[in-house]
Amino acid sequence: MSPSSSASEPVESTLWEGIKAVLERVRPNLRNDGGDVELAGVSSAGEVTLRLTGCVARCPMAAIALIAGLENALREAVPAVTSVKVVR
Repeated sequence: MSPSSSASEPVESTLWEGIKAVLERVRPNLRNDGGDVELAGVSSAGEVTLRLTGCVARCPMAAIALIAGLENALREAVPAVTSVKVVR
């Protein structure tokens, strides 16, 4: 789902912008470790889909810790986020 020109546009846009802001806050640390995170999608139910890249994508333990940390940060900053999953 991406922001569209519908009646719910302000809510969807706010959701996307909040999620992107959290990702931008953690991105420098990920890049220092040779990785990154991309926002792959957001469902209308608040399910966030992320894609890990670089070193963090190749290390299962790092990915698990990172996902848990990202989910906590996203839920705290953006209450509409209900879950976080990672795709490859």
